[in-house]
Amino acid sequence: MGHMVGLAAVGSLLAFVAIGLITPGPNNLTALIHSGLHGFRSNFPLIFGMAIGFISLQFVVLILVDFINQNNTMSIVLHWIGVSFILIIALVIGRLRPHKLERQNLPRLGFKTGFSMQWVNGKEWGFVTIYMVTLLDDFGGGFEGGILIIGIVSSVCVMAILVWSYFGANLEQYMTDPKIAPKLFPILGLALAGLGIIIGLNGVS
Repeated sequence: MGHMVGLAAVGSLLAFVAIGLITPGPNNLTALIHSGLHGFRSNFPLIFGMAIGFISLQFVVLILVDFINQNNTMSIVLHWIGVSFILIIALVIGRLRPHKLERQNLPRLGFKTGFSMQWVNGKEWGFVTIYMVTLLDDFGGGFEGGILIIGIVSSVCVMAILVWSYFGANLEQYMTDPKIAPKLFPILGLALAGLGIIIGLNGVS
């Protein structure tokens, strides 16, 4: 019976993570854009930083999750900080025009950027908090259950970011095409803004 519950819990966790990975967010869009402008290999230090930062963030949420659950005010504040961050990132992405920039002047992002991005990623804080709160008990609870969740989610997310990076490297011609870029980035920005609004409204209900 325990194994069946574990299997259902893993399925629920993977389904939830899939939603986060498919929808545009700071990590996957940064990986996509950076890879498209600088090449697939340029993303390795960035992704390594993202992975270490993401794992660290999950451990912090694991430790704080009981406190956040018991403190409704803290939970509401965290929610709206996250929503605000998503909308800001959406605006930045929507205004990107790579074809107007000098390629050699575009910054290359590395480990420090990837690491620090995780701590100001509102979407990520929200998703991690939700699956830790809702699924921790299904994985046995406590520190051991949390580590199992972190291991599964981190592995899936790193593989997904590599996929986004690969597509980014192959979509470079679209990102720098003056006919396509002015349409592509506003669409990506609107998609992320829509996600932020949905997350915001769900938090209110």
